[in-house]
Amino acid sequence: MFGLAISGTHAHSFVSAFSGLSDLNSRAVAAPQTPSGTYVGKGEAEAESSVHSDFVGNVLRIRQQLGLTSTNPAELAAFIAYAQAGYTPRGIRLDSGDLAHLSNESRRQFKEAALALDMPVLAEGNIVASNDINEDVLKALNEQGHNITVFGIGTKLVTCSAQPALGCVFKLVELDGSPRIKLSQDKIKMTIPYKKRVFRLWGRSGYSVVDLMVKEGDTVPEPGSCVECYHPFDEQRRCKLYPTKVEDLHMDIMTDGRVVYTPPSTTESGTYCREQVRALRPDHT
Repeated sequence: MFGLAISGTHAHSFVSAFSGLSDLNSRAVAAPQTPSGTYVGKGEAEAESSVHSDFVGNVLRIRQQLGLTSTNPAELAAFIAYAQAGYTPRGIRLDSGDLAHLSNESRRQFKEAALALDMPVLAEGNIVASNDINEDVLKALNEQGHNITVFGIGTKLVTCSAQPALGCVFKLVELDGSPRIKLSQDKIKMTIPYKKRVFRLWGRSGYSVVDLMVKEGDTVPEPGSCVECYHPFDEQRRCKLYPTKVEDLHMDIMTDGRVVYTPPSTTESGTYCREQVRALRPDHT
């Protein structure tokens, strides 16, 4: 677009889409071997092999937050095969968790592998850090000490903190009937697996009370019936209510690769937004 090259790391959902070697279109890269007792997340090694074969010579790998004992062995295995084929691994990107600690541990592990295998190129890759970085985060990282070589600073740079950006990112929750999840050390970044439907429950006061997610095929809430709601991450937060109205919020935007949704005009979107804000309980706003 506009003559600018498209670049960036691959998505977390890309890794989540792989479950085994059968998902690889090409097996030119041998199945990676990892030390005894080392855990590699399901599909991670296959995703590594795929992304390196699809984007030869230009790969910056985003690091899944499954723990250092999971992700780095998968990265190393792919990087080793990549280097043996004559290419130079670009590096990895850290997008959540303790960035300083993760960068130090990642660099240490890559250096150890480089020394053990006599492959200096493994220790030379970039470690890119992102995740809403601003000047305060930069100062804190410098005080802690880190091995980050590149900072991805976008959201905080081009938006006003009083009117922050709305982050809209595709997340994979199910593929071919199999549930998928993105794990992260930051709970807010974890996804909730399975295909779902979303319903807005309304109370007698005329205000919307809660938005409820249910798994596809589960019982649909009915007006006047008792509905038990639970917070997805905090089981202590729960409620029981009898909605006067149940609104189905789910709509298909794309089906079988085709857009099946006609977007409203800007005016219609504005009107809908104002109506929804007015429907919130006063204590919610």
